[in-house]
Amino acid sequence: TSEKHRFVAIRGSLDLVKAVGENGLAEQIAPSLVRTVQGALAGPDVQVAGEALNVLNRLLDYQGVASALLLGMRPLLMACLRLSKKNTIITVGANRNKKVELRDLVQTFLEKSEERGGTKAFKIIKGCIPEYISCIKKPIALLVEGDRIDQKEGTTILKQLGYEVMVTASIAEAEGAIAMEGRNIDFLLADTGPRADPVGLVDMLLQSSRQKKVATVAVSATPSAGQRDYYLEG
Repeated sequence: TSEKHRFVAIRGSLDLVKAVGENGLAEQIAPSLVRTVQGALAGPDVQVAGEALNVLNRLLDYQGVASALLLGMRPLLMACLRLSKKNTIITVGANRNKKVELRDLVQTFLEKSEERGGTKAFKIIKGCIPEYISCIKKPIALLVEGDRIDQKEGTTILKQLGYEVMVTASIAEAEGAIAMEGRNIDFLLADTGPRADPVGLVDMLLQSSRQKKVATVAVSATPSAGQRDYYLEG
């Protein structure tokens, strides 16, 4: 009987989350639900904690909820940190009694909070759980520059703009790195010269991936006549 009551309670909670979410009320109920979930996470029953966290994860799918959780996120994160250290498998009744690891539910909560809550959520998560690694994939910039000082300056600027940076000293080295990494390049910043023509590198990038275009900036300290038009045409 207790199992039937537990299923009805869980099913009712999820139905409530769906109803308020579809009617645009999820943000309003988020604070009160968080207090309930926080109490469940702090309790001794890991099964109850997992079910409560699963309900919260469903609520995070709706607009505005992640932002509403920011003020009360730290106590939740501290409880999640405690649970993530337990190698515990629970049965989630809302998922047709699917067995899942409690730490996987915690990871889902962290990732959804970051994806929906943005930089503010990430900073709060990182402050409570230093080992957390961002789940948001950064765009990749390829910097082709032979001078080490310029490499450092260019890398700093590109990281500030939000890019993950790959650095090579030459076009030939860049081609080898692209072939080895097999990753899409979102932005190319290349030093140009008589023996450094980035047009061929851009062609290689387009041929080796499904990208239709690569944002490119070609820089030269000694531009020759007609070089600008050449690169624009290329």
